[in-house]
Amino acid sequence: MDTSAVRSMQDDIPKDIHDLIVLLNETHLPEWTALGDKLLIFKIEEFTEKLKGTSNRYNLKMLKDYIRGLKSHLETFDLKEIEQDLKSFPGLVQKITDLSN
Repeated sequence: MDTSAVRSMQDDIPKDIHDLIVLLNETHLPEWTALGDKLLIFKIEEFTEKLKGTSNRYNLKMLKDYIRGLKSHLETFDLKEIEQDLKSFPGLVQKITDLSN
């Protein structure tokens, strides 16, 4: 990876990323777990809106991209993609955690 790409990625990391990680692990992961395997669209929409509020506060591109994709799949009612998006959430939290190391 070239230095400009690394610098760009570092610029994207919020200074309070540790607070974001705590919030993701203590609030959003339990909400995600509560969704279970059921694709209850209104619950997924609630989860997405709460996550969007967090994203607006911390302004991390990879989180915004995740939310944008999930919202798009909800709007088109693409159940297969919604399911994939939800399954990828713990991995996203791990990637964000890895950014802080």
